[in-house]
Order: sequence, then structure tokens, then C-alpha cells
Amino acid sequence: MPNPLRSVFLSSLQGIWGLVQKLFAAENPDTRPNPNATIWTTRPREARMIYVMKILIDKYQFPVTGAAGLVGNLYAESALIPNRIEGSQAANPMYARDSMGNFTDFSAEMVMNRVSGQQGPKLAGAGLAQWTYPPRRKKFFAQPLGANILFDMDAQLAFLVEELQTDFVRVYKLLMNPETSVEAACDEVVLKFERPADQSEAHLQVRRGYAKDAYVYYVKNRDGVIDGKS
Repeated sequence: MPNPLRSVFLSSLQGIWGLVQKLFAAENPDTRPNPNATIWTTRPREARMIYVMKILIDKYQFPVTGAAGLVGNLYAESALIPNRIEGSQAANPMYARDSMGNFTDFSAEMVMNRVSGQQGPKLAGAGLAQWTYPPRRKKFFAQPLGANILFDMDAQLAFLVEELQTDFVRVYKLLMNPETSVEAACDEVVLKFERPADQSEAHLQVRRGYAKDAYVYYVKNRDGVIDGKS
């Protein structure tokens, strides 16, 4: 006959071991880059837009219009190249001027550890949303991946959504409202979240155009008109 005390003892050990594993995982987060991370400079514009739209809609339950407004702004900031730094070109996203004005091919650690006027890139912007403001930039690089977050689209989107939910609640609520138009969503993000120096009507029109492109690409892909590879 099975020993009931032995069964209870083994069950207790399994429970304790499971708890230890959870505590270890919480204190030692996985800092490896996402194995699905892609060199996004090799992907065409519509594929990048569709990918981000799908993540926002399928994983984070954004309505299509709100997602499009957000994606249009992210495209204006970084061309949806997650490791792009301010002052670089989309085809060479980590090549920009340093604090002395010389062009340099920066590493992720050099970007993260930038000190204004002393070391690293001359300009502060980094990532999909070109995080620039010191507290927000510091929080961005404080994520479990550290400097490697620059190479992970999904991790940046997770941080972006968390930032919206916690620090930009009004923007988030407007984006999550299915009654919000693409144009209104786009304007809300640029004026209340991104806040670029140029907030002219001409600049807003450019971003609205990107947002509309994201909307069209996503809807056509969803409906089987395009596959995002063209």
C-alpha cells in the first residue's frame, strides 16, 4: 500500500520547489534578447507597420484606429526600427554623431550609458519612440534587457504600453476608445506623448499620413489583400 505520509511529504517538496523557482525567476529576470527579434532594417515599411499593428491589437487589445494613430507616430520617430538612435539614418540606425560631432557606430551599451556632452551619441533619442527625456530614457534602459532592449521590438512595445497605462493615462484611454478616429489618435500621441519641437500643422499632417498608411496596411493584410512582404 502507498504510504500516505510519504505522498504528503513529496507533494510538499514539489510545492516548495515550485515556490523557489518562482522567487528565483522574479529576482533574476531573463536578460537575453528575444530569440524572435529581427534585424528590422531588412523588413519593408509595410511589414514593420503591420507587425506593430498586430502586436498592439492582438496582444494589447488596441482598437485599429488607436493602434494606427500610435504606429504613425512611432514611424515618424524611428521608422519602426527599434535600435534607431536620434540623428541616424534608418538604414544604419546606430551610426550618428558623438558628443564631439564625429560620426560613430555606437554599441547598445554606449547608447545606454550616454552622458550629455561627454560620451555616447550627441543626441539622446533612442528606440521606437525615441525616448529622450532623462527620466523616461532611464526607465526605458532599466528594463530587464538593459541595453539589449534596443534590439527587441516586442520588449519595447511592452514598455511603451506600460508607460501609456501608468504615466499617460488620458492618452491611453483615448487610444483605447474605438470611437476615436485615426487622426484624433495620431494628434493625441504627438501632442501629449511624443511632444516634438515641431508641432506645426504641416508636421501633424505628415504623421497623420503615416497613421493612415498603417491603418490601410493592417486592414488589407487582415482581409488578405496583401501579405506584408512586398
